Amino acid sequence: MAKKSVSIGNYIGAVIVGVVVVGIIAIGFFGSRSGGESAGTIPSFVDQQTLAWTYNPDASTGSELEIWEDFQCSACQSFSANYSEMIQRLADEGVFKLVMRQASFFDDRIPGQHSARAGNSFMCAVEHTTDPLNYHRMLLSMPGGSAGWSDDAFVNIAELAGVSGDALSSFDTCVKEDRYLKWAVDSQAIFAKEQLPGTPYVTLNGTQVPQEVLSSSAAEFEQWLRDNA
Repeated sequence: MAKKSVSIGNYIGAVIVGVVVVGIIAIGFFGSRSGGESAGTIPSFVDQQTLAWTYNPDASTGSELEIWEDFQCSACQSFSANYSEMIQRLADEGVFKLVMRQASFFDDRIPGQHSARAGNSFMCAVEHTTDPLNYHRMLLSMPGGSAGWSDDAFVNIAELAGVSGDALSSFDTCVKEDRYLKWAVDSQAIFAKEQLPGTPYVTLNGTQVPQEVLSSSAAEFEQWLRDNA
């Protein structure tokens, strides 16, 4: 088969054009999606100093289970799959207050603010859905991969989590305007300042939960939580 002859000048020109086009696309994407690190606002329903969101703030218990997660963290995905339903059930029983914290350090490794945007979508779920932890679970069970999640993917996940009608429409608007992106970005700054080793980082009443407990079965973890809360 004959091979087409291409001059080096034409080749270099084509490469330069390709790089410029890719650069324009990238600038357009990041410029339109991120809006800078200060895009959005801090939700009124989180602690304004720590930026923590408490699932059951009115629970009459002195115990507190705090969980730091990054939505791109595979260990967080496993933690959620193994324990999240049990943890929510114990929180509903009033065994402890459940405090959720947001890290997004994976965004330093994979451009696109995917973790921060996922965090934004979670706050939108808190604001516009009746069971935001179900959305949280579904989101962790459907990782975005290196390409991250699109806005439509967040909305589809919300639908799978049972969100519909006006609530879904409000959630869609919240996600697409990056309403709480600032919360996710600022929360990561707190995570970095505290020099936490990674995620999931789980504490009960301020003491880190031992790794062997986090590696146990859901039943064993539940018993440990009941015994120590």
